[in-house]
Parts: sequence; structure tokens; C-alpha cells
Amino acid sequence: MTPREHEGTLNVQLADELRKRALDAKPEVMHPRALRIDVEVRIGPAVIAVEAEHGQSAAKRAEAVRDADARIAQKLARCAVAVCYPDGTTRESIAGAELMWTVRGGGEEEADWASGGLEGLASVIRLAPAQLGNPDYAAAALSVSLDGAIRRLTQWQKQQLARALDLPPSSG
Repeated sequence: MTPREHEGTLNVQLADELRKRALDAKPEVMHPRALRIDVEVRIGPAVIAVEAEHGQSAAKRAEAVRDADARIAQKLARCAVAVCYPDGTTRESIAGAELMWTVRGGGEEEADWASGGLEGLASVIRLAPAQLGNPDYAAAALSVSLDGAIRRLTQWQKQQLARALDLPPSSG
């Protein structure tokens, strides 16, 4: 039997993978009163707490939701995403793992779990601030999404888009 990867190690790798997807993510962020967010993501003025558990059992999902809701109640984040890594996930396998997640707003709402890869999770995190009803959060989420989309365009596509929008050509 192979040893189980420590959850903190997976959180560091998750933050790294989210940064590769143009999110401002920091792992294991300590706050006053010895409070810690597994992965803290900042989108404009919004802080999104990503609280993760290693395992996808009902007990692990409930624990992730409790931790996510606690970060909102502690006023460390405006919203949170509870994430569950599959059993056996390693630092090397996380990039291709089938993760489970649910977005939390701080209420008593029932957890609505979804699953997918890191691209899906990154998209959910990008859109989370827009669900808060604050126009500044929605604008920040839109800006991050547009920046990410632009980074994926080829130089030729950028030139064609600029031409279609009647924008001056870029010097860079």
C-alpha cells in the first residue's frame, strides 16, 4: 500500500495548478487567531476560500462544507468552495484528477456537488464573486475571465480581433 499524500501537499499543488490557470491563489494562508485557509484565491476585492479534503466520502464532503462555511462565518472570505480530492490523489496526479466541489455562500443551503477537472474548478472559482451580488465583485470576475481568455489566443487571433474591433495594432 502506498502512503497517502498529505492534504497540505495537495493544497500547495492545487494552488500552483490554479495559478497556471490565471488565478491569484496562495496555499495554506494563515490568518489571525490561528485560522487557516487551505487555498486563498483573490479576484479583485473578493477573497474566495477553497477548503479541501482528501477523499470523497459523504463524511469528507460534509467536512469540506463545514470548513468552507466556517471561513465565511469567520469573515476570512466572501464565499468559499468546498473541494474533495479523490482517494489516492498525489501531487503528480492532481492535474488529471476528477475533483468534486460545491460553492458556498455562507447560508444553510444544501450542498450541490459537481465534479470535473481543474479547468472546471478554476471556472467555478472565477465566477464565484459574480454570484455575490456586488457589482465590484462581478466586474473583477469578468476582468479575470477576459484576461484568461486573451492569454489563450494566438498572436494571429489577437490581431484579427483587434482588426474586427477597429483597435490600433499592439506594439508588443
